[in-house]
Amino acid sequence: MAGMSTPPRQAEGQARRGRMSPALVAFVVADVLLVLLAVWIGVSMSSGDEEEPTASQSTSASASPSPTSDPGDGDAEGTAEPAADAEAFASPSGNIVCQVSSTGASCGIVSLATEPAPVPGCDGTVGHVVEVTGDGVSVPCVGPADQPAAPPAGTQQLAYGSSLAVGPYSCDSTETGVTCTDTATGQGFTLARAGITRVG
Repeated sequence: MAGMSTPPRQAEGQARRGRMSPALVAFVVADVLLVLLAVWIGVSMSSGDEEEPTASQSTSASASPSPTSDPGDGDAEGTAEPAADAEAFASPSGNIVCQVSSTGASCGIVSLATEPAPVPGCDGTVGHVVEVTGDGVSVPCVGPADQPAAPPAGTQQLAYGSSLAVGPYSCDSTETGVTCTDTATGQGFTLARAGITRVG
């Protein structure tokens, strides 16, 4: 009928359809960041000046891992900018994405078997990202926009049983997770669906 206004419930539904949920916004931001990272890595790899990493089959076992003593230790600001010689890879499942350089190794996991408990003072999560540098192992607070996401198309996969080394940092891919170690100190971590375990 002419002159009738839209019922309030229908108008509310139309307004709601026009907005994106916070989770969708975070997903879009994470995807944009991953695409930018992939472009940056592609440009870095095409320059040809960087040292070539070694990739080989790994048969040696690492030291017995011990449980993470304090998942909240480490940098509360998140991870640092990648080094110029950084090599990125993903596990064959696509659940773990790592970056290895001559200054450290960092990995993030998209899906854990059990989500980590909230940490006071962290506006995000602690337990999805872990890194090893010359200063040791740290598990930073990662903000909502920087949460690990599925690897972008074209990301190198590190086959199970293989390793990738850049400088003193080496990462090994297995069916149960990824282990990255500072070969100079023996310190490192294993990241798996079960969580983070320190090595060394």
